[in-house]
Amino acid sequence: MKGHLLMKLKNIRHSKVFRVIFCLITLLLIALFAVSTIQGRTNTEHSFLRIASYVSAGLLGLLLFLSRMFSAPEQENDSPRSRKKTVFFVLRTIFLPLFFSIISVLIFVARYLQENFQGVPWGQLLYHLHTPLEGTGIDSIKEPLITGIVIFATSFLITLLFVLLLHKKQKDRRFGLVWSVFALVLLAPNLVNFWIDFEIGDYLKFTSQKSTIYEDYYVDARDVDLTFPETKRNLIYIFLESMELSYASKEVGGNMPENYIPEFTDLALNNITFSGDDSKLNGPYAVNGATFTMGGLVAQTSGVPLNENIVSNSTLNSTWSSENNYLPGVYAIGDILHDQGYNQTFMIGSDGNFAGRSSYFNSHGNYKVFDYYSAVDAGYIDSDYYVWWGYEDSKLIEYAKTELTDLASKGEPFNFTMLTADSHFVNGYYCDLCRDEFSLQYSDVVACSSRQITSFLSWIREQDFYDNTTIVLCGDHCTMDSVYLEKTNTKDFDRRMYFTIVNPDPSVSYTNVYRKFTSLDMYPTTLAAMGVTIPGDRLGLGANLFPSTSTLAEIYGMDDLNTELLKDSKLYRSQLLYSSR
Repeated sequence: MKGHLLMKLKNIRHSKVFRVIFCLITLLLIALFAVSTIQGRTNTEHSFLRIASYVSAGLLGLLLFLSRMFSAPEQENDSPRSRKKTVFFVLRTIFLPLFFSIISVLIFVARYLQENFQGVPWGQLLYHLHTPLEGTGIDSIKEPLITGIVIFATSFLITLLFVLLLHKKQKDRRFGLVWSVFALVLLAPNLVNFWIDFEIGDYLKFTSQKSTIYEDYYVDARDVDLTFPETKRNLIYIFLESMELSYASKEVGGNMPENYIPEFTDLALNNITFSGDDSKLNGPYAVNGATFTMGGLVAQTSGVPLNENIVSNSTLNSTWSSENNYLPGVYAIGDILHDQGYNQTFMIGSDGNFAGRSSYFNSHGNYKVFDYYSAVDAGYIDSDYYVWWGYEDSKLIEYAKTELTDLASKGEPFNFTMLTADSHFVNGYYCDLCRDEFSLQYSDVVACSSRQITSFLSWIREQDFYDNTTIVLCGDHCTMDSVYLEKTNTKDFDRRMYFTIVNPDPSVSYTNVYRKFTSLDMYPTTLAAMGVTIPGDRLGLGANLFPSTSTLAEIYGMDDLNTELLKDSKLYRSQLLYSSR
């Protein structure tokens, strides 16, 4: 029976029909590669087509090459040697499809990262491979997830077919040679591009060096005699997901032909921006270690970035997350306000466990963390309700009003911190309040966020607690949606996060002088806006922007500052990673 089956397979493999089919597949793959390569860089919607062609061509070439190396014998006999070769052929028939399917998915992942995360620091990607991914927004990863599954299944079936049909024929070796060379021609430039796009060479170079930037500039708030005003001001700090200045029009310092965030623009131009020009926007740069949400939250509230090179996998997942002891050596704004008797809430519409957010805010200020599951427990939403990362920003804002009312009713100072999510990449979440105004969905989503948040601020202004409340709005980082950046010609723009301070303490002296600043400077500047006196005007690695104290961005320049923050640091390892006092 086995001999009869092998004979049939051999006849099929050697038939003219099979040769014609093989040539057609070859021509199809070449056509796919040519079309997707020509169109791919100018029309990123073809990225999955291009990925499919790379995977298919590379897979077939490597398959044919290895198929010649591990051919099964044609003659039939019952010798031990023959039986061993037959067993090996069976194992190879199972192993090679599985092996190539895994390789295909890895190639797809590499290409997907290159297409959708171009410009994102390599260390940031490594960090997210380490952190807990509980609560990841399914909608944002659904398309690549489905594509990966399809590639795996298709690769397995195609590989299995060709293993069976091309397992032996001397003259078939030329096919293996041709396709192997073709695969290498495709693979080599893509590896080079991947290396360049993610600046892996610079990452490896700088992370092997040491810096004294922390020894030179880091200030622990516990060593500073902070003085609060007699009447302590409330704080509302709104982290705006991926909100950056480029969404505004060029006339006001953005990069778009028309203003996608007019409400945010008007708000900032009539409040504090440190732009040096009342008609222009300004905002902080995201430094290395703060170009993603968790890094942005930490940097803006503690003046310290998350150095992905120093923070180990075990530290992230065991010491920090499971023990609610996240970056225990820092003394963040939550720690300061907790010691001053503030009630504190951190509110999000997603799972608080994602990336260790609950751990950080629990361990630095004993915040009440209100997340997706809190809304379910409170009866705000049903347990089977789940959109985007949990629930949309329109619901988050309504729940925030309830939480703020409750905090204000206690008669004690409060810190209410909130993080939006609708403007997360890819394309953002198009909610019921969004309008079809622009050519790209992401533009509609950020415009909707501008309207919703400024409407929320209008509600806050009507509340009794407003007069004694300072409000800070800041992007958590710039967008990672590289497809959107390419379509809007924003990649080469001087990208900074959206930022403004509303209703600072009356004692604060503000002159609109241009300041070049980063996420790190938000920590002392926020406290200063609340009327807190900071001797030396430095906390963490940040500088208070209200006086003329130079920021690290002004001292180093952004390129050199980012280089220093990539490097290893003795103080970071010895004092910040672990509780030292």
